[in-house]
Amino acid sequence: IVAFTSFNYLLKTVSPDKVATSTYVNPIIALILGWYILNEEITTQSIIAAAVLLTGVYFINTTKTTVTVPRFSGKVKKNGKL
Repeated sequence: IVAFTSFNYLLKTVSPDKVATSTYVNPIIALILGWYILNEEITTQSIIAAAVLLTGVYFINTTKTTVTVPRFSGKVKKNGKL
């Protein structure tokens, strides 16, 4: 219920591409809750998988700087005139 409510809240407040990344974090939260509540074992493989997922979410959510290069219009200037 908490995951569904938070997902819908995020859909109203954040862009959809960032909301989609929250689905990748849910298994990590389930892993931590299973360890905390049910005393489940966390393996090295689980830790590596969580690190890979969090790294991907980090790169998706960080701002990207893009460089825009003007396109060639096909017109040639002669003496400063088109």
